[in-house]
Amino acid sequence: MFTYADGEEYQTHGDGADINGEDRGAANPGDSKLYNGLVKAYYQANDDHRIGMTFEYFDRSFDEKVLSEEGWEIMPGFVYSDVSVHDNTNRMRVSLEHEWAMNSVIADELKWTLGYQMTESESDNYDTTNWFPIYDDRIRNRERIAQDDSIQFDMQFNKVILAENHYHELTYGASYLHNDFSLENTDHFIQSGQPGVPPSSAPGSTGLPNATVQQWGVFIQDQAFLMDEKLVLSAGLRYDSFRTDPESNDGYVDSHEANKNDAFTGRVGAVYHVADAFSPYAQISQGFKAPTVYDLYYIYDTGAIFYGNPDLEAEKSLSYEIGFRGKGSIYQYEVSGFYNEYDDFITTQKVGTDGPTGRDIYTSVNIDEAKIYGAEAAGTILGPVGTYTKLSVAYAYGEDVNTGRELDSVAPLTGVIGLGYDNTDKTFGALVNYTMVASKDAWTEVDNVDAPSYSLLDVTAYYRPINDLTLRAGLFNAFDEKYWLYEDLSGKDERKDFDTQAGRNWGVSAEYFF
Repeated sequence: MFTYADGEEYQTHGDGADINGEDRGAANPGDSKLYNGLVKAYYQANDDHRIGMTFEYFDRSFDEKVLSEEGWEIMPGFVYSDVSVHDNTNRMRVSLEHEWAMNSVIADELKWTLGYQMTESESDNYDTTNWFPIYDDRIRNRERIAQDDSIQFDMQFNKVILAENHYHELTYGASYLHNDFSLENTDHFIQSGQPGVPPSSAPGSTGLPNATVQQWGVFIQDQAFLMDEKLVLSAGLRYDSFRTDPESNDGYVDSHEANKNDAFTGRVGAVYHVADAFSPYAQISQGFKAPTVYDLYYIYDTGAIFYGNPDLEAEKSLSYEIGFRGKGSIYQYEVSGFYNEYDDFITTQKVGTDGPTGRDIYTSVNIDEAKIYGAEAAGTILGPVGTYTKLSVAYAYGEDVNTGRELDSVAPLTGVIGLGYDNTDKTFGALVNYTMVASKDAWTEVDNVDAPSYSLLDVTAYYRPINDLTLRAGLFNAFDEKYWLYEDLSGKDERKDFDTQAGRNWGVSAEYFF
């Protein structure tokens, strides 16, 4: 499969001011190109062995003129101009997989996958500044090169165990991930701005150390099918371990100890198939989430100030879920409710203000206790002559138990109504989606600006002239609604046009499978 995309900047809403500087409401102009190729090949060696290989190459470039920073004065007499960015990311992924029908005492089937991925990102950030009018302009390129290499191995055994009036599906296996991350920043002074001083280059601050991350885990799960498969009981146990080893360098001089943690987690659940139209279920599960390299060590001090937290603990959770699902000849549905308890919940919080500059200071923190609960419902009803209706609604509430303040990361109430059509052989279809999102007016910080509610109408269609070719077109935000995503307003005390989403827009695409 091959994908090519050529585009421009993602627009803000159309009434944003097209001016330079911090009051700019229009998006910064930009151009992007994307190439992505994916090849999969399989070989059936015999009845017991199937071997597969996957190769993917991804390349994306983006050029932007950062007009929103034109005229930005970091201190009296020090003004930025001609700010632009060139970003390029390429990724190469190759994997080998093997399916083996063992038919032995220990397993009926073994599937393992070995993968290697290499990602390189290069960013050139150009700007012009001037200390004083008596000096020439200083022209600089802050070059940032990030390398991220990973090796991952996954192995899973499957075994069916038959009993007199029931049977078990046993699954067990292991996983391993080794990740090497490195970052190099160089400040290239194309023009020094000082008489007699030639162009030069020097190491720049990276904001992140080089790091090695190792994660591994083992798991086992049993599903028991009872009462002619009407009752399904499941139980699972997993062990996970992670370790992050940071390494200081010219761009990151701080030294930190390794961050490591491990945990056993379990899950139990049950489903009872009363009938096709009604199957209640319930489950209890534990979770374990390791902090990322960015959570632990990232430092940023341009604009707002952010400090990573090398003392972060892994996030642990206990989740309860109950619901029911069903389907018939013209419908299917699912309704569920959940309640999650967290210890050491990882989030970003404002922790103070820098006195000399007045800039806000943020860091990653562990919230001692947090809870998130909510409910979701979704369904599809088939109508006459290929028509159908889709409905969904999702509600969630999250709270820091100690302070009673809401969590910024929890989405507001969202509902979607869709009316669609597919012809008999699925060569043509269309869908009209109406999305409604409630406002978010409660945040961790009391002075956080409200995220207003909004509604969107999207119209999409597809046409498949031959089996391997699909043409798609869409009109998005058809009513030209001006809106902000709630996550874009987290930590902010005002709504700016620059943070709005695109107004009425359209898109077309072609997809061909070789």
